[in-house]
Amino acid sequence: MSNIKETGTCRTTSERLRYLRSLTRLDRKSFAELYNIPEVSLRLWETSKAPMTTKAANRCIKGYLQEGIDVTLEWLKDGTGSVPTINRSLISFNESSSASSSNILNDIQNDFKYFRKTYPGCVLYEITTEEMAPSYKKGDFVLGRINANAKEIHLKNCIIQLKSGQIRCRKVFITPQHRINLYSTNQLEPAEPLINAQIESIAPIIIHYST
Repeated sequence: MSNIKETGTCRTTSERLRYLRSLTRLDRKSFAELYNIPEVSLRLWETSKAPMTTKAANRCIKGYLQEGIDVTLEWLKDGTGSVPTINRSLISFNESSSASSSNILNDIQNDFKYFRKTYPGCVLYEITTEEMAPSYKKGDFVLGRINANAKEIHLKNCIIQLKSGQIRCRKVFITPQHRINLYSTNQLEPAEPLINAQIESIAPIIIHYST
């Protein structure tokens, strides 16, 4: 993606909100309904008629993440730091999106449409390495649902968004001190563990599609 700040079209928070939603290919009503955001509030934020709180910004960011768009709070609020990028490992499908590619099976697409309409916080991730073998191989897809309950993520394979914006698929281990460590499952070629990882969101995997 090009450097958005150089275009001069995203000088305010409201302009950045409208730009990010345009990347999702969703209209305001659809985005608000899909991610449980009051449409009237979103309209006020996008038209600079009401200030956006940090809590509200983070709610929008979670929606962008599920649409495959990596964006930081700093960029959304202030236009500083890393510009948004489209994460091709996070695949999202919606009725008005052209994001689906020919190698995605129809049943995966239909399942994801159903789950994200029925259960908020669902993300679909394409496995792009062999770091989680033998559980998952490169080219597989996994579907997870964002959850903050420690009992439901400890020792589970999860889709994780780090504070840095990076996305990983890892096994989660929560220490007695409530720190979160992330490990790969490939015993032959293990990836370096992430100790005391700084987490934005965690989605335990609930469905695995072997391709």
